[in-house]
Amino acid sequence: MIAVHVIEKAGSAPDKASVEQRELAAKEMFQIVRDRLQGSDIDHQTEHRYGTDVGDAIIEAAHNLGASAIVFIPEAETAG
Repeated sequence: MIAVHVIEKAGSAPDKASVEQRELAAKEMFQIVRDRLQGSDIDHQTEHRYGTDVGDAIIEAAHNLGASAIVFIPEAETAG
């Protein structure tokens, strides 16, 4: 399993949050993945991606990493 978190860049517009803030949020989400998989036999890795279109970045990562499926969880559902 490969957990990918896309840090959205606003292109030429100002970003909603700093890259550092978004990278910290990604680290926290990756820790949730590691915690939930602890003790399982599931091989996993994490990867950051950056892009102006989150969907395109996810699809590009899937192609580059040889994924056979994509599972998407909106950020709001990962909290708590």
